[in-house]
Amino acid sequence: MRPEWKVVDESDERGALELYLAPPDFVVAVARGHFSQAFARRWVDVVDVEFKKGRVFRCFNDWQAMTTYDSGARRVLTTWILANRKNVASSDFLVGSRIVAMGISTANVMTTLAGLDMVAHTDRAKFEAVFASAARR
Repeated sequence: MRPEWKVVDESDERGALELYLAPPDFVVAVARGHFSQAFARRWVDVVDVEFKKGRVFRCFNDWQAMTTYDSGARRVLTTWILANRKNVASSDFLVGSRIVAMGISTANVMTTLAGLDMVAHTDRAKFEAVFASAARR
């Protein structure tokens, strides 16, 4: 990702979040370590501004290095996505932790009912191929 696309670069003693708004319509998130509720709120604060402009994004989340998360963070992001479903065209995740994969699966129960199937990948090559295909469209 190009540095000029970075809109969030935050970390604490337990984890880190980088968030990019990449043209033309991508939100790319990279999370490492523990994903806190503060990271989720920061994400919402930044991207919600774009949602209010009517922008629709394809979301790619490189969470392979995320090890744990606050359950409140999952609730914040899931509730927000459900409230803004029309602004999310797709959502793909790269995961390494079984705990993180279970959290995505739990959130996916709700988002699928709203018409958004969140796809979790465990293979980086497959995740990157899906991203490359989306970028060519």
